[in-house]
Amino acid sequence: FAVETLIRWYRAGQDVQRRLPVLSTYLGHAHVSDTYWYLTHCPELMEWAVKRLESQWEVQP
Repeated sequence: FAVETLIRWYRAGQDVQRRLPVLSTYLGHAHVSDTYWYLTHCPELMEWAVKRLESQWEVQP
């Protein structure tokens, strides 16, 4: 559930960092950092996170 939700958010172009606390609370995690585990243990999520980070670093003309 958590991985699919995160992938859906990335695909939809949503602000995952901003929504992560909501998912964390829903999952019953005491800390948002507990939810970051899903990002680091799923290759597809890591790929989405890297793409998002790289796009933020691109120089806008």
